[in-house]
Amino acid sequence: MSNDEKDEMILFSAEETPEEELGSENHKWKVLVVDDDVLVHNTTKLVLTDFKFEEKRVELFHAYSSQEAKKMLKEQSDIAVIFLDVVMEADDSGLKMVRYIREDLKNSIVRIILRTGQPGQAPEEKVIVDYDINDYKTKTELTVQKLYTTLITALRSYRDLIKIERNRKGLKHIIASSSTLFEATSLKRFTYGLLTQLSALFEFEDEAYFHRTSGLAAVGHQGSLTIIAANGAFSNFIDQEAEHVLPYRILNLMKQASREKRSLIGNDYFVGFYKSLGIIENFIIDHLNLKDDIDRELLELFSSNISIAFDNIYLNQKIVKTQKEIIMRLGEVLESRSQETGRHVKRVSDYTVLLARLLGLEEEKCQSMRLTAPLHDIGKIGVSESILYKPGKLTPEEFEIVKQHTLIGHGLLSGSDSDFIIEAAEIALRHHENWDGTGYPGGLKENEIPIESRVVAFVDVFDSLSQKRVYKEAWDIEEIKNYMKEQRGKKFDPKIVDVFFANFDAFHKIMKENKDEEKPD
Repeated sequence: MSNDEKDEMILFSAEETPEEELGSENHKWKVLVVDDDVLVHNTTKLVLTDFKFEEKRVELFHAYSSQEAKKMLKEQSDIAVIFLDVVMEADDSGLKMVRYIREDLKNSIVRIILRTGQPGQAPEEKVIVDYDINDYKTKTELTVQKLYTTLITALRSYRDLIKIERNRKGLKHIIASSSTLFEATSLKRFTYGLLTQLSALFEFEDEAYFHRTSGLAAVGHQGSLTIIAANGAFSNFIDQEAEHVLPYRILNLMKQASREKRSLIGNDYFVGFYKSLGIIENFIIDHLNLKDDIDRELLELFSSNISIAFDNIYLNQKIVKTQKEIIMRLGEVLESRSQETGRHVKRVSDYTVLLARLLGLEEEKCQSMRLTAPLHDIGKIGVSESILYKPGKLTPEEFEIVKQHTLIGHGLLSGSDSDFIIEAAEIALRHHENWDGTGYPGGLKENEIPIESRVVAFVDVFDSLSQKRVYKEAWDIEEIKNYMKEQRGKKFDPKIVDVFFANFDAFHKIMKENKDEEKPD
């Protein structure tokens, strides 16, 4: 067991917000007043001067036409409530505005309170059914008390919808993580999802809506902590050492949990201590709002499930690591069996990653191809060495035997549930298919050939031509270039050839840095 594995930890943390900042501009409910009557704006502003809901004041925004309102909504995406007049530049301006908000902006969270001085223009019984509004008031009935009541009801509804949306996002991250546990980024997705879920469960307000929360997840190796997931103020610290940004209080809590080998729950914090598979210590810390014993029980239940989830993640990562090691060792076996291929497997692997990146494939795919490309000729294990390394031209019968290595390789690798092995099997089978359909074993052409096989086919030929073999001398670099150009659209995917020549120096560098060793006579 490596030291990295023994010392690995997971940590969630939240930036502590000074109490004096809670009433600042960033911690107010945003309310938009849309009305062409200046008096309505002034009156609303006066009435709501001392308004508070859940210790937060109101920040008013003003629009005097529907066009101004549209611009304001684009600039302020987190408006909580809109007081919307019906009759402005047109008799139905307000109603059209409702359609715009719900249908064009796809904003179903903002609360819309329609208020009108001309109820005959928009009858309540019709409007409340036909339009997605949350309340309907005539201006004459909106007394100070009624305005207070209406706004509190709307804000409470908005707050609850935000919690539901935040919960949904957290669940989405966790589901995405559980379906991609074999990906290298799975732990990052999972920890970000947990941070979001904790925020939703215990009313830890989200940065995207209230600009109050900042959270992070960090993984530790040999005593140091590296941030792997973050939001809010910590968003720019991903992949940096957490010790430089974590508050002193949180670091002390973390050390206490580690020393005492238990989770810590206070009125406003949670430090989760876990022993994943008896080896790895995991921490989750969050600045929470635990109101009662029910919250504590929910947190403990959530915590126990987290422990199981971490065990599963680490177990799967260990399986993937083992799979990668087996694949690399198989490639080394192939290389050691060969009398002359030397560093062919290493070069093919490097060429493959370079070309895959240049073609715009995702990094995870590039890295999987680094592992699977070396197995393209694994089927040659089933071909006699006297044929493989014959110093001269093969007979037609011998060539037919060599061609069988694609089927042999595919047969050796088939039947696995591993994504890596499945990919390697496909490459082994298809790396001699040609773009124009003249290849073997299936005579596939163009995009019928998997992109992984097209890439490996190209770099395999490029490397083979550049190296000395028992049956041929190494080709001159200009000869190789001419051949690759001639085979564009015939043997090779035209796009691959174009990318290769546009970046030839990078391929040539790999070739020069990984030359075959001279064989003694």
